[in-house]
Amino acid sequence: VLGNTAADLKTRIERLPGLVDVEATGQNNRSNRITEIEHVNGQRGVYVRASLNQGHRLGDATEEVVKVAKMVLPDGVRLELWGDSALSSHVLGSFAGTLTLSVTCMLLVLILPFGRLLEPMVVGLSLPLSIVGAMLALLITQSDFGMISLIGLIFLLGLLDKNALLLMDYVNQLRRAGLSRTEAILETGVVRLRPIIMTTASTILGMLPLALGFGAGAELRQPMAVAIIGGLLTSTLLSLIVVPVLYSLLEDCWVGLFSGIALRASQKSEVRSQK
Repeated sequence: VLGNTAADLKTRIERLPGLVDVEATGQNNRSNRITEIEHVNGQRGVYVRASLNQGHRLGDATEEVVKVAKMVLPDGVRLELWGDSALSSHVLGSFAGTLTLSVTCMLLVLILPFGRLLEPMVVGLSLPLSIVGAMLALLITQSDFGMISLIGLIFLLGLLDKNALLLMDYVNQLRRAGLSRTEAILETGVVRLRPIIMTTASTILGMLPLALGFGAGAELRQPMAVAIIGGLLTSTLLSLIVVPVLYSLLEDCWVGLFSGIALRASQKSEVRSQK
């Protein structure tokens, strides 16, 4: 049963677009039948291998193979992904933990120079701006969402962090110089616009050759460049608006929260003194 199932699965995979050089272990090329069965972790198994053709994405090909396997495999036989497909699934599964750890470490470091939680909170809430742009760019260009593009997302977090810090640090400098919060925010938008645009433009221009597929092995690095360019375009434009708005709203909430706590504490002390 296992041999016939593996042979049937191999035949169906050969018909899928984007997969070439499909072969199964223990196959007799003359009869196209599985004549040898291997053992994997004490269980009988057959390896079916295939190479991905140029211009096709690994994720799409894996989904098609899984769909075909569900139609072919009988009860008692299961499919396990190995090779690049398994590695891609493992990377996507562990990325959430890696991303959470990266953001947490970054926010903890930001507490040291500012001495309060307001600025790190603004940075943390503005981080999704880059992820939205990166996902849209990958979707529009039909690029593969895998390990390389995930590296680009982590790279984007540091760039957006830099832009938000430039804005909030200058706002705090102007407020210490005597300007009101609104005046400081408006002045910061004018003064910091040029350096933010210039650094973003230089990074995008540096990534263009990779995004366009120039150079040897560019297909491997192309998704990373596409994700970085898309994330930079959206995060740079939106951060100039979203970061000042978040800064104002969170500071008002911050002041209101501590004012309420101080008011309740004073009321309790007055009640105790009257008693």
